[in-house]
Amino acid sequence: MEVDSKKIFYDIFDVENLHKHYEEKIKIKPTVGIDNVNLRVFDKDKDSVIERISYRVFTETYKFSSYKEKLISKGKNKFPRIISIPTLRDKLTLSLIKDYLLALFPEANMPVSHSMINEISIISKTSNYDYILKYDIKTFFDSINHHKLISILELNIHKSVLNLIIKAIRNDTKNSNDILYKKITNTKGVPQGLPISNILASIYLLEFDKIYKTNTCISYFRYVDDILIFTSNKNKKKIKESIEDNIENKFLLELNPEKHLENTINEGFSFLGYSFNDKLISVRKNSVLKLERSLEKIFLDYIHTNPKKIKSYEIFLYLLNLRISGCIKNNKKYGWLFYFSQINDISLLFRLDNLINTFAKRFNISLQENDCKIKKFVRAYNEITKNLHNSRYIINFDNFLIEEKKIFLTDIIGMKNVENKLEKDINYLFDKYVFIKIKELEKDIQSFS
Repeated sequence: MEVDSKKIFYDIFDVENLHKHYEEKIKIKPTVGIDNVNLRVFDKDKDSVIERISYRVFTETYKFSSYKEKLISKGKNKFPRIISIPTLRDKLTLSLIKDYLLALFPEANMPVSHSMINEISIISKTSNYDYILKYDIKTFFDSINHHKLISILELNIHKSVLNLIIKAIRNDTKNSNDILYKKITNTKGVPQGLPISNILASIYLLEFDKIYKTNTCISYFRYVDDILIFTSNKNKKKIKESIEDNIENKFLLELNPEKHLENTINEGFSFLGYSFNDKLISVRKNSVLKLERSLEKIFLDYIHTNPKKIKSYEIFLYLLNLRISGCIKNNKKYGWLFYFSQINDISLLFRLDNLINTFAKRFNISLQENDCKIKKFVRAYNEITKNLHNSRYIINFDNFLIEEKKIFLTDIIGMKNVENKLEKDINYLFDKYVFIKIKELEKDIQSFS
C-alpha cells in the first residue's frame, strides 16, 4: 500500500498532535538550547509556541535557532565530538520530523543493539563462515553529502518537510559564550545530537545496506558507522573490494584504515563494545576500563568531600549502587550492565565486585555491607537477565511515590525545603535530576567503535 506522504505531514504537524508529542516525548527529557529557555519557561507559553510551530511549518516560514555547541572528549590527542543542542521549540519540531521520516522510511529505524549482538553471537558459534571483515566509516555524520542525501529524500517526502530538513542540516552550531561568532551555513554533514541525526544517517545508507543484506554469501551488520561482515575466505577479497568501492565512490564517504580489521572468526573480534572469542562473550577491555575509572571516581569524589558526614556516605552509596546496577526510567533501561547484559563472562562480574572491595580498602572506606546493602554486579546481572519484571534489586524510578521522590531530592540531591513544594514541582525536579544522573551512566557506554 502506497504511503500518503502529504496526509502524514498534515497529521503529524497538527496542533493537537504537537501537544501530544510534547507531553509524551519532549517533556520527559528536556534540554536547554542557545536561548536558555528551560522546561518551566517553555511550559508557560507552550500553547502559543505550539500553534506558531504548526502555522510556520505549514506556511514554510519556520526558522531554526542556532544550535548550542557541546563538546564531548574522545580521548587524548583527539578532537572532541561536537554535539548540537537545539532549543526546546526546535527539538519538538525536529522530533516530529523524525516521526515523519520513520513513517516513510520504516526500514531506516536502527535495530536495537541487543538484537544485533544476539544474532552475531549465534552466527559466530554456529555458521559456516570462517572470516570477518570489520569497518568504521570515518567521521560519518560530518561527511554525509548534502546533495546525495537530498536526492534520496526528495523522491519520497513532502517538499515542506524536505525544506525543513535542509534548513536543519545547514543550520549553524555556536558556542553560547562566543560574542564574536559569525553565522556559518553548513554545506556538508549532519549535526550530531539532533532528533533527526540518526534517522538521516540511516536513510543515507539504506541502499548500501540493501546491497549486502541481500547477498546470500555473507552476513552483514551495520550500526551507525560500524560495519561487520561474516564471509568465507574465498569470497573475502571480492566483498572487501565491493565495500570499499561503494562507500568511497557511490556514497562519497571514507573508511577509517586504523579501525579496519580482517580476522578469522577463531582469532576473535569485537563489535559495539562486546568481545567475541570462541564461545566466550565478554566486554572489550577499553569498555571495562571506562567503567572501572567511573567507579574509582565515585570513591575519589567521596573522600574529597567530608566523609565524616552520614549524608555524604549515603550519597556515595546511592551513586555507587546506581553505577553497579543501572536503572529504569520511563520504561527505558540505562547503565553499563544493562547494555552488556548479553555477556556470558561471569568471571568479569566477579572481578568487578572484587574491584569495589579493592577501592574501599585503598581509600580506607568501610562499606558496612550488611547495613547498607552494597549492590553486586553478579546479582544485578542475574536480576536483569532472569528476573527483571519482578526485581526490586534494580532501581526503577518509575515506581517512586511522591514521598520517595522527596527523599531523593533531599538526601541525594541535597535540596532544601522540598516539603514546601507543590507536587508538580517535585515531579519536575525529580525528573530533571534523575536524568542528570542517567547522563552520567550513559558516559560509561559511549563510543564503542
